[in-house]
Amino acid sequence: MPDTTSQCLDPAGRGRGYAIFCRSCGIENMAADRLAQYVTAFDQALDNALSQCRSCQRFTSPYGGGALLWTNIDDALAMTPMIIGAATKAGVRIAIGLHIGSAAEFQDPEESNIVGSAINIAARVAAIPTVEGGAAATEEFVIAAQSALEDTRRDVFGEKLQVRVKRTEVVYRFLTKKGFQQPNKLPPLAILSIPHKPREMHVLAYDMARFSELSEDKQRDSVDKLTLVIKEALTTMGWELPNTKGIWFTPAGDGGAFILEVRFGAAALHFAQDLRRWAVAFRLELRIGIALGQMVERREGTPIGPAMLEADRTSAKAETGSIAVAESFWQTLRDMDREGLDYSEGDGVTLLKYRDEQVGSDAVKEAKRKYAETLRSQIAMLIGRLGELERLLGQTHREKDQIWKYQDMVTDIQEEIQRKRKLLEEAEQQLRNSTKRQE
Repeated sequence: MPDTTSQCLDPAGRGRGYAIFCRSCGIENMAADRLAQYVTAFDQALDNALSQCRSCQRFTSPYGGGALLWTNIDDALAMTPMIIGAATKAGVRIAIGLHIGSAAEFQDPEESNIVGSAINIAARVAAIPTVEGGAAATEEFVIAAQSALEDTRRDVFGEKLQVRVKRTEVVYRFLTKKGFQQPNKLPPLAILSIPHKPREMHVLAYDMARFSELSEDKQRDSVDKLTLVIKEALTTMGWELPNTKGIWFTPAGDGGAFILEVRFGAAALHFAQDLRRWAVAFRLELRIGIALGQMVERREGTPIGPAMLEADRTSAKAETGSIAVAESFWQTLRDMDREGLDYSEGDGVTLLKYRDEQVGSDAVKEAKRKYAETLRSQIAMLIGRLGELERLLGQTHREKDQIWKYQDMVTDIQEEIQRKRKLLEEAEQQLRNSTKRQE
């Protein structure tokens, strides 16, 4: 089916979407080879279920993945039992969270991706333990569904419940209609061919603290800056994606992970420190976790294994703007690698402490110059799209509703240009201030 995503986003690549987050259940203590089988079966089940989706985008997560649908809420409701059915057939236990909210496309260091509170909140619903084997939706999703679809007012959603997940109070309801629950006993896990054997790798996981609490505009700007932070840290290390052999990158919107072959050793820590320093320079609040453990390469995509989950759990223990290191990785560091580090140990991890040391002023200035260049190119692109819309508006044979649609898009793009110009002014002022300090 044709991809209609571009028709659902404003000129800045933003929109409101229906997020379906699927959490793979029971994977935390799996051996690497079984986890690779499990994740591969999950991926195939999700792909099969989404193959007929009219307008959706896949996203991934260490704990599963899902899709963002841009058009109709009934598509999200229709896709959910299809995903549950496909996962059940594959022998994979899942939990599904549904939410409606803001989302946006952005360009990460390797490819286009999506980010937004729609995904983050859906993930928190899927993380509720009692949702395992079924599906639940936020109250916002329920209200939207019942406003659009008469039959959802009967026998689809259960009673209203409330729970605190991380820093968020989530009001949700179970989907109680037939097809929205998996049976108590699943068929055996599908046996799939995995070409590689498990081996040790380093995993560095990171995310932005309190990202869901940011406004939509600040979320988008933070992700743009995060992309620059990653590029600068890679450049500092002399690494280039995807050309540096033995390094894999898996983005996840407001976070992500780097997977490194074990031969990189302490370089994983050095990269984490560079990533942290650049984040500080751009005033981003990153939490970083590093672990060492078993991973399995797949035919497609990044390696998967227990080390990915351990690194993700470890990053959650890091203080904002700092690094946490799992015992598995810490024990491999030599005394010379630990020299000069300020750290404390506890709760199975080593917490590295940092003062607000900065990246060299010349490097920061260069990074800010690149950020200003990125804003200028985005403004130029928006101005080009504005010209196209104004040309279409000048064609008098267009229907009234089409004219109104274009007029709304013109307004949106004009507002986005103004916002980007304001950010550019701030970036240029920071560059001028940096130059004065150097003089």
